[in-house]
Amino acid sequence: MKLVRLATIIIYIVMLFVTASSAEKALCACPMIYAPVCASNGKTYVSTCSFKCETAESLEKVRIVTDGACENPSVVTIIKLMKKEK
Repeated sequence: MKLVRLATIIIYIVMLFVTASSAEKALCACPMIYAPVCASNGKTYVSTCSFKCETAESLEKVRIVTDGACENPSVVTIIKLMKKEK
């Protein structure tokens, strides 16, 4: 009987953590608007909202370099970064 009670408590605790992590991910619901942005990592994101959601937990410092899709990520990133440093 004690084993069943302990197992039930453990299951509830696990369910609580799974629900909490799912709720955090659900907060990143972006509207279905295509407004691409090019980030400093050379990746094109569908919108500013999706950029923020996908990079929120990133340890790498990523920022939006320009509006629109990345044409040639390595060249665009280097040129934009050089212009901002001047």
